[in-house]
Amino acid sequence: MTSQAAVVELLIEKGRIEPQMAFAIADGIDMAVTQSQFVTVPILDARLADLRADFRVAMAELDKKIEVTSERTRADVIRWVFLVMLGNVALTAGATAVVNFLQHSH
Repeated sequence: MTSQAAVVELLIEKGRIEPQMAFAIADGIDMAVTQSQFVTVPILDARLADLRADFRVAMAELDKKIEVTSERTRADVIRWVFLVMLGNVALTAGATAVVNFLQHSH
C-alpha cells in the first residue's frame, strides 16, 4: 500500500471524511512533501563532505601562500642584514679615517 493510499484510508476510516475529500487531502499532502526540500542525513552528509573538500583546498592554498610569503620575508631579512653589515663596515671605515686624519694633523 502506498503512503497516499494509507493516508486516504486513514482519513476515510478514522477521520470519517468523504472519499473524494480524503483523496484531495492526500493529494495535497503528497504535493507538499514532493515540493518540499527536506534535508535528510545523507544529503547533509554529502554537503558536509563537499564543505570539507572545499576547506582542504582552501587550507592548501593558504599554506602555499604562507610558504611563498615566508620565503620572501626570509629573503628580505637576509638582504637587510647584509645592508646593515655593509653600512656598519662603511661607517667604521669612515670613522677610522676621520680619527687617523685628526691624529696625523696635530
